[in-house]
Amino acid sequence: MGPSSKKSKAPSHSFEADALKQAGFGSESESESEAEAVPVQEKKRKRSKKAAAAPAEPARRRRARGGRVRAAAACATSTSSACSSSAAGHAAARRHLLEDLKKLLPHHKSDAKLDTKNDPRQLNEICELKSCNGCVYLEARKRSDLYMWVSRAPKGPSAKFLVQNVHTMDELRLTGNCGLGTRALLCFDGAFDAQPHWSAVRDLLAVTFGTPRGHPKSKPFFDRAMAFSIADGKVWVRHYQIVDDAVDDADAVPPSQKRDATSLVEIGPRFVLAPIRVFSGSFGGSTLYHDASLVLPNEERAREKRQLGSKYEKRKEAQETRREHLDANQQPVSDLASTFRDDDEI
Repeated sequence: MGPSSKKSKAPSHSFEADALKQAGFGSESESESEAEAVPVQEKKRKRSKKAAAAPAEPARRRRARGGRVRAAAACATSTSSACSSSAAGHAAARRHLLEDLKKLLPHHKSDAKLDTKNDPRQLNEICELKSCNGCVYLEARKRSDLYMWVSRAPKGPSAKFLVQNVHTMDELRLTGNCGLGTRALLCFDGAFDAQPHWSAVRDLLAVTFGTPRGHPKSKPFFDRAMAFSIADGKVWVRHYQIVDDAVDDADAVPPSQKRDATSLVEIGPRFVLAPIRVFSGSFGGSTLYHDASLVLPNEERAREKRQLGSKYEKRKEAQETRREHLDANQQPVSDLASTFRDDDEI
């Protein structure tokens, strides 16, 4: 049999490649690639060492750097206006207060979060874009203080409150229950007519929490009530269900003994509004009322810090007072002081 017709395989490298290697071109390129790879590995190693040596930044500090004070806004349409907002970083109860306010206001309109610190007048533009004539803005300060703005956009008036004693529906777990989207009867204390600023506050709360008649998102009947009362210079807000006992006991009670019986069962939420200022404009303007006697939480914390920092001064003042007292009340030397002494002591 003749020689095999199969062609032998070509070598893995050609003659030109061997010539280039002998001339030194191949070794130079490989050395250059290795030289470039070494610094990259060293840089990666240094970065990993720096990351391991650097102390971990606290989570609270990262959150403080990452975002500013934010708030979510909800506005209301038609002849009545309502708005609620809560800032990032609040406690759960304060964040849930916004959701409870939205449930109380079936005519509200929600909006994206607002990123502002000192000038809430930007909310007037949001209300204008959403065809709203009122706004409620919950402003968070220092993760512990909660303020509520109630305003009639865009011309005013407006009021700023300090929100205290917040208790949400989920926290209270009361037995009251009402229909979602129903209208509320607003009950105001007679003390709102005593002074002009209380009358302005009553009008703001009435147009904010009052659901307009015939609104498409509301139900045309009343089965709940909101009570606003004044005590200690603050507005105490409560929410109740209206229970008609005569209808519930229609089958159990004989017709001759039937009578109209209506009771209230609390639903929640609960909160207290301490008025700080009343402005003529929306989120600003001339001040119509200012409660100078109200001590804000920030001022209270500053006073406590000053008291803690003045311990050394108080101790030195007490020592100086004691020294002055001893100098002013020195006992006179008695003539009989040396009567019972020995001769050696004398």
